[in-house]
Amino acid sequence: MHFLSGRGRFTPDGEDAIHFTGGDTLFFEAQVYVIF
Repeated sequence: MHFLSGRGRFTPDGEDAIHFTGGDTLFFEAQVYVIF
């Protein structure tokens, strides 16, 4: 997933948050459950 603008965070269960901003690219494993 490539973010064009804005910012956010993804927090995997039991792990530290991953912060992202416009221009960042994130890869999620198959079958991951997220709420936007």
